[in-house]
Amino acid sequence: MDIRNILQDRDLNKGLAERVANKLRSKKLMPFSQAVWPNYEVSPHHSYIAECLEKAERRENDWTRLIIHEPPQHGKSLQISKLFPSHYLGNNPNDFVILTAYGDEHAQSFSRDIRNIIDGTEYQAIFPGISLSPDSKARFRWNLCNPYKGGMVASGLEGRLTGVGADLLIIDDPYKNRQDAESKLYNDFVIEQYKSTLRTRVHKNGIIVLVMTRWVKGDLADFLMSLQKEGFRYICLPAFSNGPSVDPLKRPKLFPLWPSRYPQAELLNIKDTVGSYNWSSMYQGNPVPAEGALFKRQHFDIVDKAPEGLPWVRFWDLATSESDQDSFTASFRMTQYNEDIYIDARVKIKKSWPEVRGVIKETCIHEQEMFGDIGYLVGIESQGPQKGMVQECWADPELISIGIIGVPVASSKRIRALPVIARGETGKLHIVRAPWNEDFINEALEFDKGQYMDQIDAISGCFKMAGLFNIMAGTSSLSDYLVEEGEQVGLEEDKDLVFTVDGGEDLHQGEPLFYGGL
Repeated sequence: MDIRNILQDRDLNKGLAERVANKLRSKKLMPFSQAVWPNYEVSPHHSYIAECLEKAERRENDWTRLIIHEPPQHGKSLQISKLFPSHYLGNNPNDFVILTAYGDEHAQSFSRDIRNIIDGTEYQAIFPGISLSPDSKARFRWNLCNPYKGGMVASGLEGRLTGVGADLLIIDDPYKNRQDAESKLYNDFVIEQYKSTLRTRVHKNGIIVLVMTRWVKGDLADFLMSLQKEGFRYICLPAFSNGPSVDPLKRPKLFPLWPSRYPQAELLNIKDTVGSYNWSSMYQGNPVPAEGALFKRQHFDIVDKAPEGLPWVRFWDLATSESDQDSFTASFRMTQYNEDIYIDARVKIKKSWPEVRGVIKETCIHEQEMFGDIGYLVGIESQGPQKGMVQECWADPELISIGIIGVPVASSKRIRALPVIARGETGKLHIVRAPWNEDFINEALEFDKGQYMDQIDAISGCFKMAGLFNIMAGTSSLSDYLVEEGEQVGLEEDKDLVFTVDGGEDLHQGEPLFYGGL
């Protein structure tokens, strides 16, 4: 047989196979994803979500309104906010897509990747003739080339969404972080943006897909699920299966969602680190009320003493008024041995600022003598008028040799307490035995519900102070340390913590100021 005929037949067969493959890729999201995104890793949960999105694209009954939860770093944004809209426009080039997120930059990063996919040779082979219009390629808005009328607008929730309609609306993470999600003001804004802007943009027979990290009850996902006439379907893929009877993938109980990337041991480590409050919402898609998952009595292990020879930090949470209705000044001393945290030497007083300043001074001098050769740092809450109080301590010549820093706060009390809660859940939070233990534990059990939260605020501050020892060791910078939730702390004051200080009296007469070594 002529070798040229063999080669020609082989080329024809190869070309036919490629055309058949591209036909499949145009209809099925997973083969398409593997073709246009190099080294795309497919797992069962990706295949399941792809089937759900294909049903939505075909406008099957009860599949055009989707809420999708997956744990962090499980590929949800890549699949749903990049690959799916690229595939959708290939099959529906006259349709328009709106993609929104918590901020312009976040939404437009998705838009940029979608443009790059459409410009790629692999995409052109699957959807020949579909390309970007050369005069409309901005990241926030672009169109497909004639004769097609489709395109995309990508914008943050506060951005440029008016004046366009959507056949496909994708909302990817409307909340940047827990601080946003737990802000009633911001959550009300997100829901109002959906009602007044996003929903009004969707055409008849349009598709709406919300993909997000769950943080709290009452979020946008809960609001959409409450709209019975809209018929939103909640697709929840938790990190650990809750059992085959309820799991969309029929996984055995506690089976990981993506075992090749996040095996069971790794997920258990993550759970220990983030605590049950974050785990239940972010990883399991089941946010619980905070008062049901915060401090428990068993979180506090009472010990006779802390290990010796360790450096210590102390944090002062300053009160601002001496009336019975307002806060106390609270302070604790804290040290760390491996993963174990030790809390000691509480101060809890209600006095005028000059008297509080005297107590701070007395404590600093005494503890500097005790721990100065090992390591000792003092932090004082520095917010609004309290900045002046910190400066008064700096100006005291008797305190000049003691490391005192002002510590700004920007996030809510609950968010600041999450590292403390997580450590308590792992059995690594120890308090040195003293008469104040029961008062402290009772306040912790009422945290976020009770009248007083000063002692937990003080311990949260100690956790933040402990990070400064990494700076002393050269493992991080002060600017890194002062960044909280991805933003520079102190840029926006926590209004709950802006106070004034007047005179008053000690409400704890007869109780020593210091315990556990003082």
